[in-house]
Amino acid sequence: MEQKNELLELLSGKVSTDSHLTLDEQIKRIIHQQKRIDKDFEELKTDFFESNPIFFDRLQKKANQALTRLDLKYCAYILMGLSNKEVAIRLGIEPKSIRMARYRIKQKFGLDKEDNLDNFIRSQE
Repeated sequence: MEQKNELLELLSGKVSTDSHLTLDEQIKRIIHQQKRIDKDFEELKTDFFESNPIFFDRLQKKANQALTRLDLKYCAYILMGLSNKEVAIRLGIEPKSIRMARYRIKQKFGLDKEDNLDNFIRSQE
C-alpha cells in the first residue's frame, strides 16, 4: 500500500498538462524510469551486499522487518552520504518526498524526533 501511494504521489507530481506527450505516454515514461532506477539500485545493492552482507539485515531487524524496498534504497543513499536534494534528483522526485520518507523510516526504527537518522544508519554498518 505504501509503495502504491508513493507511486501515485510520484505520478501526480510528474504528469503535466503542458507536456506535448499524452497522459499515457507520460505515465509509461515514468514507469520506465522507475524500473531503470530499481534495476540500478538492485545492482548497487548486490555490490553492497558483497562488501557488507549483513547491513540490510541489521536494518530490517531494527525495524522489525517493516522496511520496504524503497526504504532500504533510501537507507543506502543515506549511508552513501547523499543529501535529500541529491537523492531527490537521482529518483526524479521532490525533496519533500524524501523528507517524508525519512520521517516514516525514523518511525519504523522507533527513533525520536531529535534522533539523527543518518547517524543511526551509519552505526548499523
